[in-house]
Amino acid sequence: MEEGDEVGAKASMATLKAFNLCVLHLGRLARDRGASRFIADGLQVFRQLVPFASAWWGEMSASDAHAPPKSWMHGRIDLPESFAAEWHKSAGNDKFSHDTLSRPGEVVRDSGFTDPDEEVDAFARRHELYHLMCITFELPESGLMFFVCLYRGSDAS
Repeated sequence: MEEGDEVGAKASMATLKAFNLCVLHLGRLARDRGASRFIADGLQVFRQLVPFASAWWGEMSASDAHAPPKSWMHGRIDLPESFAAEWHKSAGNDKFSHDTLSRPGEVVRDSGFTDPDEEVDAFARRHELYHLMCITFELPESGLMFFVCLYRGSDAS
């Protein structure tokens, strides 16, 4: 094995070990914490593997021709209490949210303050949502979507 391959293999093993520890910790959290704290605590554990500045998650109704998407239940890490209410004002024009809601089960990522809607772009700048990563899942029993979004600022690489 060449030296470069050996370094890569050690890094991969370290990442795998960290991931395994994260999954084990999540298992403990699921047993020991109430459902209301599990997502927040689980994301804090996950943050050690995938660093992020802020997060938002919850249940959302998808948009249709007559109504923008709407967050019904949500939680947040390092975002202001007003975050969801602010987002609702321009939710109907938020391209990234439409993209993630239309691709359930798929991780959707974006970088930059590039939303074509000025209000959405200003919202992203105000909350330093430069790097975005989100996944959404359908909740067939309720007709809602469950989403988790992680954000990093423009100073993150």
